[in-house]
Amino acid sequence: MNDRQKITLNISANLLSLAITILISMFITPWIVNTLGGEAYGFVGLAQNFVNYASLVTVALNSMSSRFISIEIYKKDYDAANRFFTSTFLSNLLIAVAMTPVFAVIVLHLEHLVNVPAELLVDVKIAFAITFLQFLLNVLLSRYEIATFVTNRLYLNQKNNLISSGLRLLLILLFFTFLSVRISYLVLATFIGVVFTYVMNVIYTKRYLPQMKIRRKDFDFGCIKQLLSSGIWSLVNKLSSLLMDGLDLLLSNLFIGPVQMGALSLSKTIPTMFYSLRGSLDYPFAPPMTQCYANGDIKGVVRNARTANKVLGVIMIAPIAAFIVYGFSFFRLWVPGEDSLLIQTLAILSLVNLLASACINSVFTVFSITNHVKIPAFMTLLNGLLTVVINFLLLNFTDLGIYAIAGTASILGMIRNYIFTPLYGAHCLKVKKSTFYHEILTGNVCLVLNVLVGLAFHFCISTGSTWVSLILSAGSMTVLCIVINAFIVLDRSERNAVIGAVRNKLKRSKTS
Repeated sequence: MNDRQKITLNISANLLSLAITILISMFITPWIVNTLGGEAYGFVGLAQNFVNYASLVTVALNSMSSRFISIEIYKKDYDAANRFFTSTFLSNLLIAVAMTPVFAVIVLHLEHLVNVPAELLVDVKIAFAITFLQFLLNVLLSRYEIATFVTNRLYLNQKNNLISSGLRLLLILLFFTFLSVRISYLVLATFIGVVFTYVMNVIYTKRYLPQMKIRRKDFDFGCIKQLLSSGIWSLVNKLSSLLMDGLDLLLSNLFIGPVQMGALSLSKTIPTMFYSLRGSLDYPFAPPMTQCYANGDIKGVVRNARTANKVLGVIMIAPIAAFIVYGFSFFRLWVPGEDSLLIQTLAILSLVNLLASACINSVFTVFSITNHVKIPAFMTLLNGLLTVVINFLLLNFTDLGIYAIAGTASILGMIRNYIFTPLYGAHCLKVKKSTFYHEILTGNVCLVLNVLVGLAFHFCISTGSTWVSLILSAGSMTVLCIVINAFIVLDRSERNAVIGAVRNKLKRSKTS
């Protein structure tokens, strides 16, 4: 397959995997909420937030390791690549051993750290323990994804994710049906599915990159120093991200209460899916961007980056607009016992950041492959510190409460991604400052038009009062808006290429 075919296959596999994950969430979440209450569901997200805090210990080492390993492999210097690979693995092993007793203390004394209803305490502690164990496995084995990345076989990852999602769903159904509804069972099913993907990644590494072996003699302090010197800025960036949106559930739990935390966690379900969709559409372009940069082909980097942004503008804006229009109806049907208006308002506040980042996500890959991560880290840190300060002021001197927590980071992130991100991305590649603004402009135009189309559908065709009418109306609107977006975002040659690809696909379907 050529690069375009691989990208298309990778995107298709990503979208299918994401669709299954969404279906699982749509089916399982109401089950938990109806049985245990909205606050119980909030502890699943809170456990993941604790893992995000713990990842600060590893991010400096791991954030840039894939970049260095990939560059060396593309240069055919397998000895250097293996030194980075081995040094990263053995260092992560030491980190995992050191963090294990810390996690044990947190689990044993969890009730002294956060507000947990007494009837949920044991279940929540088990869920936290499983989540921490999954994190430790991720620390050890996440670098094995490099094989499918450098060979541009990301669709293999998604195939495994599909199997993992199916396994997860099967286990959840068995646990919930024959045992009981517990968040620990939900987390355990996820853990088992993730273990499967880790095993397959190790197999793929042995198959496609047999040169990558863990050998003690290849451990190199020089590689660790190089990784840390670049990764320290990723650590700053990660810390900043946690300051912006990684403390929201914890702040809600401590300052407002478990019930409000549950509402915020529910509101983040759909925005989280949109962020996953953004990654699913954008990530398949990272391997060719990295390879182009390794070969000194800056035009190729820009071409792939802008193509990724256009794909986001065409496909991603439409469902965002559909959610803005139909979100209240969705939450009313999905979790009927909860405050649908509150949840929808919080969800829209969380989506504000996507007004810009939904159309320029590939620029963050530019920062990484060019190793220009210092300035973006400082900007994100400033963003995070402002978020904490503003949240503190709003929580103490206004009645905004949960709305302040949901909206502050998102609004500040939107401002940063409108101004700094596209300009600095162009600077890193030494291209025109306006290079990445075209996709932001067309994406925002698409969003406005899509929302108007959605309002017309909502008021003239269906109110989304039942699942059938909601799916038909929102689905029809989304398909129509994708077509509209294609005419706005793509140029004539790109539209003709898409039309030609669709025609060829239809011809092959008919002949088969």
